[in-house]
Amino acid sequence: MDKICQSCGMPLQDDKYLSSNADGSVNTTYCFYCYKGGEFIDGCTTLEQKMEDCIAIATQSGVPKKRAEDMAKSILPNLKRWQ
Repeated sequence: MDKICQSCGMPLQDDKYLSSNADGSVNTTYCFYCYKGGEFIDGCTTLEQKMEDCIAIATQSGVPKKRAEDMAKSILPNLKRWQ
């Protein structure tokens, strides 16, 4: 399995999607949509809110809503950020 963001589940197949730590170094755990400068961009969002956001993004990209919901429910709760 490819490495994925441990907040949203986005594949991190390319280094251009990696985030940064507070010291400017590369963070390989989270994508740049979720984490920047050592902090989560969406602050204190809940797992439920993150799932809703991910479902909305996926459906806007053409993924059927039921499939997007199933993916979010099966992947996100198991990621590092939500443990």
